[in-house]
Amino acid sequence: LLDGLAGGVVEVHGVCMHENQDDGDTLQMLARIEFKLEEYLAYLDEAEDSGLGARVLAEEHKKERQRRLDLRLSRKLQQEKKIEDRLKASLQRSQAPVHKKVGKQIMFRSAPLFQARRVVQEDDGYEEAVREHNIFGIWLDKDGVPNAQQPEKAEG
Repeated sequence: LLDGLAGGVVEVHGVCMHENQDDGDTLQMLARIEFKLEEYLAYLDEAEDSGLGARVLAEEHKKERQRRLDLRLSRKLQQEKKIEDRLKASLQRSQAPVHKKVGKQIMFRSAPLFQARRVVQEDDGYEEAVREHNIFGIWLDKDGVPNAQQPEKAEG
């Protein structure tokens, strides 16, 4: 991962400095790139201040349009390459020899004779009613009617 990033830094450094010098550390190259970028931004600010703001803006739009066009073209090329690779793989699969199954067939697994059923207990709210009675001295039944007596477990 770091080697890939270092390669990218070397490439950008070569483009920015108009020379391909691979001397120094990656951090030093990044510092030089940042310095050059600040220098270019200062040139743009000077051009805007000197009355060429409309031209700078037009050039920025032109470059942005070109960048989007290049991005669209690269995506299209990637998609075409992906489709071509799929077609090649499909052709190879279709031309490959058929692999016959050899040997004894795997035994068919039948369904289990019975499935264990879980007993689902319906929550009648007994535990909550006991807790409310212990805390508040009253509890509410299912209909919302308050009761002062100790709750009893419903059978059924």
